[in-house]
Amino acid sequence: MNSQADKSAQTRDPEGTRGRILDAALNIFSRIPSTPRSRASATQRAGRAGRVADGVCVRLWSAEQHERLAAHDTPASLQSDLAPLALELAAWGTDDPRTLSWLDVPNDIAWAQGRALLAALDALDAADTPDRKGRITRHGQELLGFAAHPRLAHMLLRARGDGMRIAADLAALLEERDPLRVDERQSHGGVIEARLAWLRSGVGERHGMRMRMREVAARHVDACRRRARPGAAGARRCRPARGRR
Repeated sequence: MNSQADKSAQTRDPEGTRGRILDAALNIFSRIPSTPRSRASATQRAGRAGRVADGVCVRLWSAEQHERLAAHDTPASLQSDLAPLALELAAWGTDDPRTLSWLDVPNDIAWAQGRALLAALDALDAADTPDRKGRITRHGQELLGFAAHPRLAHMLLRARGDGMRIAADLAALLEERDPLRVDERQSHGGVIEARLAWLRSGVGERHGMRMRMREVAARHVDACRRRARPGAAGARRCRPARGRR
């Protein structure tokens, strides 16, 4: 979290940084609450206090702890879910990242898992012939039209009728942090209905987050509608959610 105001020229920098990494064992994109930031990241954030004038940055850890921090953050290509990148490169006709120039070559295990996921989603051809295996499919090309992870884009494309509303809402919820407070999570646990009810309600706290998620869901519906031919059966599978334009 970063608390600052340009006029006050002050920043407050917590020790941890929030992020998401790939769980290699489960092949899922895991959210993590907080990890120690690097010295380079801390220096970059401290510069925000001097954006418009001399300022002060208060670090919420000791000088000794600062010296024990890693020099730099781990590159995203070494710890992220690479399925979206693998799909983009497949569209360009590349299936081996080592044929390209990188500052940090993508992790081999994450790359293989990303490609395997795309094959399971029918985004890559699973044919045994060398000229077809691993090539992007028509479905994979359609997934690229969504500003969402291939898993979520696949869900949106497979939705039917009123299911599009649920799919769009689920995608919006999964792309953001959990909207429920800690006490609400203890009451509802992992029940998705509680999140959907919060998103569709018009009152309560975190209204800004709710509106942002609704806008994301509406964009997913619009993307699906653009891919449905006018008058074809596909046009009926991308019906807008009730109450949304």
